[in-house]
Amino acid sequence: PELSFSSPAASGGEGGAAVWDSGGGTLCLISPEGDAIEVSAGGRVVSAEVNPGGLTAAAVLPEDGLGLVTVYSAAGAELYRCHLNTAWPLSACVSPDGEKLAILAASERGGEVRVFRLDSTEQHAAYTLPGECFFRLGWLSDGELCAVSEKRALVLTDGCEILHESVF
Repeated sequence: PELSFSSPAASGGEGGAAVWDSGGGTLCLISPEGDAIEVSAGGRVVSAEVNPGGLTAAAVLPEDGLGLVTVYSAAGAELYRCHLNTAWPLSACVSPDGEKLAILAASERGGEVRVFRLDSTEQHAAYTLPGECFFRLGWLSDGELCAVSEKRALVLTDGCEILHESVF
């Protein structure tokens, strides 16, 4: 599809792609076949990640709060919404099996990883790294998470227990 964004940003993989205008409120979901669907993200899009099944997690800064993460189906339907009232979401990603949502956030306490089950509004687990902010988060193929800060990389269980830490 032809898109006209003044400051485009994108992410994607085998499940499709997400494209947005940096600081804009429209998110374009693109299927592996090239079909495009536009959705209103409800605020300024910070980042969006597409999992292998085509589920997109978008981290957004709305006008009325600290942060919002929304999960969309490949067809653009809103499947899950999570408000972060004590942190700013930097990125979010849905697990490869489509059952969990991991959110990378920054708060006054430091960098945070939060995990939610998509069948519940309750937070499943959390990890805070005092005094440091993570800048990248992703699911590993075996259902674990990898979070990277300027000084370290952590491998966490989906319950946010540290399995491995590499300090740089």
